[in-house]
Amino acid sequence: MFSQEYFDLALAIQHARSFDSLSMLLTEELPKVIAGDGGLIFVTSDGHRVDEVYGESGFAKEGRKNLDRINKLFSCHPLVSKVDLSNPGELGFSVRDYVTKEEWKDSEFLKTVHGEHGMSDGLFGLLGHGYGRTSLLIVGRKEGAFSPEERGMFDSILLAARSVAALVAIEEVRHQVRSFFVKHSPQSRQALFVMQKNREVLPFNHDAVRLSETWWGQDEPFFSLSEDVVGTLEKDLRDCWTGPLSTEFRDVTIDLGGGPSEFSCLPAWDNEVWMVLLLAEREAAADEALNALLTKRQREIMHWIAEGKTSSEAAVILEISPRTVEKHLEAIFRRFGVENRIAAVRNYLDIKGGQLV
Repeated sequence: MFSQEYFDLALAIQHARSFDSLSMLLTEELPKVIAGDGGLIFVTSDGHRVDEVYGESGFAKEGRKNLDRINKLFSCHPLVSKVDLSNPGELGFSVRDYVTKEEWKDSEFLKTVHGEHGMSDGLFGLLGHGYGRTSLLIVGRKEGAFSPEERGMFDSILLAARSVAALVAIEEVRHQVRSFFVKHSPQSRQALFVMQKNREVLPFNHDAVRLSETWWGQDEPFFSLSEDVVGTLEKDLRDCWTGPLSTEFRDVTIDLGGGPSEFSCLPAWDNEVWMVLLLAEREAAADEALNALLTKRQREIMHWIAEGKTSSEAAVILEISPRTVEKHLEAIFRRFGVENRIAAVRNYLDIKGGQLV
């Protein structure tokens, strides 16, 4: 039966709003609930190298102290050949699931890194994936093995913590994206693409859709990146991470079908990458084209017509008569070589690049 301490911990995790507070609960409080002797969080490069160790328990401090030694012998870890540590599954697992007590105690990794005072048993669980990053929660026990009940509590806390970590990471991405667009919106428009988990790139806003129509085939809703490009992108974005759940934009040259271009890229916790192409020069060219075709008043009228306003509504907004709006529209139709406002709006948006400004 779950204890009151377990429910108190579960409630505290639900209210965690930062990785630091979540880490403290998982590495210091969780071991107490399941009779462990300490916990830590490994942040790895997709399970192949430990980049950082989080936690304040004795296990965590020992891990940070021996980080170079851990990475030197990481390939010798008894679990590496038996479990994909970059994707170990939804639930946690025990050392004893894959390695006998004798094999574990006699392993070169345990002897070199921990000496005679290493873990007798350990529970491992995936806390989450970031682009090119994996976070693993580990709770160790010096003597004996974890019981099925203790493993059940570990799994349930792990699932709750994973959901909270995802929410914290999403908020970090939102903050970065908001800051980026606030910083750049006065100067230019942006085409926003998202590289999904399957490495297919999706155009996300109107400008990106218009570019994809030019760059990709007519029946290609996505652009698939080659393995070589994905590998280069992962390498270029490796230094984007400012914490286990937080990243910042980096400029990366990549070809999405329209030739090499400099994108501002933001890797996310769910293995997606936000990719933004600034369109300042293209916007200036569009404005020049419209200035050559339409008067200032005609550009104002087309802006509101493209927004879905009627002639009467546009007249009220611009404080002119509906008749004046209609006369301007007649002139606009002539200049665009069209016969109705639907075709005029299409031409207007084509010149503007598909986004109202």
